[in-house]
Amino acid sequence: MKTAKNFYLEEDFNCCETTIRLANQKYDLGLTEENMRLLSGFGGGLMSGLACGVLCGGVAAISKKLVETRGHDTPALKPAVTGFVSDFEETLGHVNCKDLKVTYNHPEDKSVRCIACVEKGWEVLQKHMDALNEPTAEE
Repeated sequence: MKTAKNFYLEEDFNCCETTIRLANQKYDLGLTEENMRLLSGFGGGLMSGLACGVLCGGVAAISKKLVETRGHDTPALKPAVTGFVSDFEETLGHVNCKDLKVTYNHPEDKSVRCIACVEKGWEVLQKHMDALNEPTAEE
């Protein structure tokens, strides 16, 4: 299995592309290369320093896992997404790329970029994706 470093540093995918590729690989989401390219513009905080690409990719993975028709027909979606966003912010300190870059980006070393943010955000996402796979008390 490829790691965040493989996708992000060696293959030069952005943070969001890396996250969706990791999630697709680990959770067998069934996404094609074409599907995953839809998330390319979400890297770098929507390419403008806003919502972190790891966060965006994580929300996309959660959505793919839960939604069968649309979000409004998926009651589990809102608590899953808000829980992930809250945990992401608590763990990494921020949700916006421009704020995260202060801590995680290494502009002096392009070979590192924001890998620590990508890896830490991926850990948070895995916790939430794994919880979606756990049986509930009703099952």
